[in-house]
Amino acid sequence: MKLLKTDVLIIGAGGAGMYASIAAAQSGKNILLADKSLISRGGATVMAQMTVAAAIGHEEADHWTHHLDDTIKSGQGLCNEELSSILCEEAVDRILEMSDWKTDWAGKDNRMSQVMAPGHSVKRCCYVDFLNTGPAISRTLRGEVAKQPNIKRASGLNIIDIIVDNNIVKGAIGLDIETGSYITIDTNAVVLAAGGLTRIFSRNSASLNMGGDAYALALRAGAELIDMEFVQFFPIGHLAPRLVGMDPIMWDPFRYKLGGRLLNGNREQFIENYGGADGKSPIVISEELR
Repeated sequence: MKLLKTDVLIIGAGGAGMYASIAAAQSGKNILLADKSLISRGGATVMAQMTVAAAIGHEEADHWTHHLDDTIKSGQGLCNEELSSILCEEAVDRILEMSDWKTDWAGKDNRMSQVMAPGHSVKRCCYVDFLNTGPAISRTLRGEVAKQPNIKRASGLNIIDIIVDNNIVKGAIGLDIETGSYITIDTNAVVLAAGGLTRIFSRNSASLNMGGDAYALALRAGAELIDMEFVQFFPIGHLAPRLVGMDPIMWDPFRYKLGGRLLNGNREQFIENYGGADGKSPIVISEELR
């Protein structure tokens, strides 16, 4: 069995994994960035389109605390406010950092273009273009990873178990997808960035490798899984029955701009039952949400 040694093992090489590897490498540690797909080519980031929110204030006066207020309000009081604060405050620096790393954000005269999106009170959402924001960010991060000499990249390496002794991480076991051989990784730090579990749903927009691996790895290693009911998904992806010639995801205007409604199996609107408000248009984009 092949043995690898590293200071930090990062599992998953989408946006989160690549950024984590850059941050860890800057501390002087040796990093192994592993992904069962190709580095930067799997996961959610490379598939993301549209926009990303940050209170930069290039279009309208804004502040991260206003972003936080909108987030808490839209979350119906269910958000973890500490984590939401970190997200909203640090989003500004991260977007500007991506600009320094040559992400080609839309804009002019050194000011980014920002647009409105549901749940926001001002124009806050940045983009590269409406179809290429995620791939552009992935490309930027891939370039920054390549600049770090202490990051080793391992594509086609499926981590199948984390080795724990007395609640202390000692390493991991991986499977080389191409050869089928096992690989032992000696490390005392593991970062799980392997994405979500959206592929467990029959209708979804996730990449093929988002099957909940990190959840299983964490659970077997002794971690506590919380808030499992909050699965990230794009609600208009649940289209039933599928319309001929149309993708399972219908474009944003159908839901937000034309006022499409979500109905349950009894053709009843249900969003209002949970403190929300749904569209009043006769356009129905989902007849069955189960």
